[in-house]
Amino acid sequence: PNPPPRRAPGKQKAQEHVEAGNRALLTGNFSEAVAQMQRALDADPGNLDAMIGLGIASVRVGKPCDGLKYYRRARDTSPNSPKVDRVKSLIKDLEREHPDCK
Repeated sequence: PNPPPRRAPGKQKAQEHVEAGNRALLTGNFSEAVAQMQRALDADPGNLDAMIGLGIASVRVGKPCDGLKYYRRARDTSPNSPKVDRVKSLIKDLEREHPDCK
C-alpha cells in the first residue's frame, strides 16, 4: 500500500495553525485566534480557511475593517468555493454596517 501523500511543509504548518485558531475561536479566545490564523497565512498565503478564520476573529476582536479585508481576500481567491458563499453575505453585512471600511 502507498503511504498517504505528504503535504508541503508550509501547508502542513498552516493547517496546524488553522486548527489551533479554530479551537481558539470556539473557546472565545479571539486574539489567540487572530494570531494563529495569521501564522497560518504566513505559512500558506493561499489558505482559504485561514483567510475566513482571520476574518471571523478580526471582527470578534473589534476590527471589522480587517475582517472585511480577509473576507474579500477569501472571496477573490476562491470565488466559486462553497465555503465562500457564506462569506459573501458577511461581506455585504459588514459593508452596510461599516461603510467607512475600504
